[in-house]
Amino acid sequence: MKKLLFLMTMFLALIFCTVAQAPTDVEIIYQFDGPRTLTWDPVTTTVGDVPILPTDVVTYEVFFREANTDEIISAGIVVPNVPGNIAPDTLNERSYYYVGVEAILTPEIGEVTRSGVAWSNTLVAVDPTQRFAYYVPGITPIPILPTGLRTVD
Repeated sequence: MKKLLFLMTMFLALIFCTVAQAPTDVEIIYQFDGPRTLTWDPVTTTVGDVPILPTDVVTYEVFFREANTDEIISAGIVVPNVPGNIAPDTLNERSYYYVGVEAILTPEIGEVTRSGVAWSNTLVAVDPTQRFAYYVPGITPIPILPTGLRTVD
């Protein structure tokens, strides 16, 4: 009986250890189970509050950052305008992710510059009540039924 109780305790511990922890710095968690549309305010000025010229081009790159490991994954998505559709296939199942967007300014004359990444869990990037993360559900592993039950004398 003690062995059975020990095995059941270890099994439950294994299940809880393999489930990703939900982030605590967000108010909303969306389930990411297919393409999503992400929107943001378009960038119309530079850091010095200088308007972007009509001949300049602003595009955006989308990133994901795993909430538990902080690993940054480029979604490989550069969108030409707002909103952008995101459907990455490089995310791990059963994990939580923040989404980030970076503006890329390509001026008619001069160097290409980047804004830095605005993350969905930071107060600078979003409304304080709208900080969010995505959860990629995947398939929850369920063990098979034990077989070969018998008594041992």
